Amino acid sequence: MLEIIGVSGVAGAVVGSGICYLWIKNSRQKEFSHLELEAKAKAKAISTEAELLLQEANVKIKTKELDQEKEYQTRLAKVEDRNRALILQIKDVEKDEKRITLLENKLLDKETN
Repeated sequence: MLEIIGVSGVAGAVVGSGICYLWIKNSRQKEFSHLELEAKAKAKAISTEAELLLQEANVKIKTKELDQEKEYQTRLAKVEDRNRALILQIKDVEKDEKRITLLENKLLDKETN
């Protein structure tokens, strides 16, 4: 009788240990799945935030490029205006030189006559 109780006790312990093992394994698997889902969610949030920061940086870069282009066009317009003014001054000087040359020639002609 003691053998029956001993065998059934051992069998019960084995079955109990097996059930306990399966329960712990299942519990760990669920915990791992939960941690995995949490990690994926955090990774997705980080990825989304990084994309937003990248877009924001691209907008800032584009804005600076447009500002620089505007500044370049403004400076170019000033240089072109200055060049036009200088060209007009050169033409005026050339006209004055021609007048002076004509006056010199007339004066020389009068002196020689």
